[in-house]
Amino acid sequence: MIVQTKQVMGIIMVEKQMIRDEKQMRDEEAIDFLLKSKLGRLGVYSDGEPYIVPVLYDYDLESKALFIHCAKKGRKLDAIRLNGRSCFEVDEINGIISANTPCDYELLYRSVIAFGNATIVEDTIQKAEVLNRIMKKYSDGQNKISVTPGMAERTMVIRIGITSLKGKEGRRPSAPYP
Repeated sequence: MIVQTKQVMGIIMVEKQMIRDEKQMRDEEAIDFLLKSKLGRLGVYSDGEPYIVPVLYDYDLESKALFIHCAKKGRKLDAIRLNGRSCFEVDEINGIISANTPCDYELLYRSVIAFGNATIVEDTIQKAEVLNRIMKKYSDGQNKISVTPGMAERTMVIRIGITSLKGKEGRRPSAPYP
């Protein structure tokens, strides 16, 4: 497998050759999809096995980091404290194109996977800023009360500095699987 990297908007984009390279998203599309998606999945290594959990998040284009809100205790925090290497995934399914044979069905989807190093944000002012961005994202800008540093002390924020990112989509019928 050929592996190359390039930088787009400050993020290292992984250039691994896909088996179905017609499904690879353009780099800008992958970043845009990550910005607009609502539900993400955080993957960490916990207790000797992979652990994946759905999370609410915000992606900060300026710092090239994902921020995740979570409780003050839990398995994902324990895992991050031991090993910050993590991955993050967003996806959507837009339909299925049926065919005459099962192997010719086509799934219409988009997905982005990011890899990085997760850390716990300790600064309550930064936590409040992140939580306010998350509130704005999920309330469509309708939130009336800002999160204060005092409120932010009651919760946790995880930061994932993205080291690589790749998007893939099935948006049209493609060639038969090799």
